[in-house]
Amino acid sequence: MSKRSNYILFSLILISLSCNRASRTFIPAAQIPVENTPVILPSAQDSSTVSPAAAYKDFLEDYIINKGSIGPIRIGMTIRQADSLLTAFKKQDALAVDFGFGGGSPAFIYSYEDQPVLALVQALNTKKIFALVAISEHLKTTNEVRPQMTVEELLSIYPGMLFYQDIMNNWEYAEDPLNNWSFVFITDKKSMIGTYPVAEKPSRPKNMTARNAWITIQ
Repeated sequence: MSKRSNYILFSLILISLSCNRASRTFIPAAQIPVENTPVILPSAQDSSTVSPAAAYKDFLEDYIINKGSIGPIRIGMTIRQADSLLTAFKKQDALAVDFGFGGGSPAFIYSYEDQPVLALVQALNTKKIFALVAISEHLKTTNEVRPQMTVEELLSIYPGMLFYQDIMNNWEYAEDPLNNWSFVFITDKKSMIGTYPVAEKPSRPKNMTARNAWITIQ
């Protein structure tokens, strides 16, 4: 074999080795642009990339609504800590009052492909999470409670559930006091769930088709 042939063969081997090394390179999720590119969820255990749709599905499977938490996102965590776990989502500024909390503190909505998934409410004058808001219907509890359920569906899980009128926020809500969850319903006079002749007194539901807007976790 000529010297030129040996040189070409050696060059091809180097190129092959370089490609093999490159295929095994792990790119941290935080360094991958969200839009139109594969993403790696923070919970991933290997270096393989997945499509945005598959990443979203994996996220929803891991982020179960629990008492005081949605997956690893929990009350008392800082916003910065939560952001490090939500790199695949678009973050939008909001206000705590948007979710029924006074005081003027900020809130943050996290969306995927322009669909809101969850929100975090920051405690006033701190960087810590005061409340969580589950918005996507794909976020569920272990017993299949989720946002966007109808009153009728909720009653199948909470048979004795009562409803309250929030005059200040112009909505209705129901509660799971054991887990400190509130089910918020955005209604009007035509779609009102209960009847409230006495202020601050709960009502049995009359409208079974009203749909839950979100679940607040405190």
